[in-house]
Amino acid sequence: MTWSKRILLVLQFCKAIYKWVISGRETRTIREINLIYDTICTRCKCFSNDTCIICDCNIKRDTKWLNKIALKNEVCPCDPPKWT
Repeated sequence: MTWSKRILLVLQFCKAIYKWVISGRETRTIREINLIYDTICTRCKCFSNDTCIICDCNIKRDTKWLNKIALKNEVCPCDPPKWT
């Protein structure tokens, strides 16, 4: 991965965390995370090795740490989104 790509990912992450903080810092429950992961993400062609291929975000099961699904204000980057 190039440095410019890494910098872009860090900036995207910072923007997502900023939006999450100003929206009230709501998170999904582990049950909600697992449901989205198991029923939507693992079946998506844009999902590989716990990463969304479209936005390069971490998509994980059983954790709220560094996990796009955990942030309640985040949505799937597919058009149309597969989860909201």
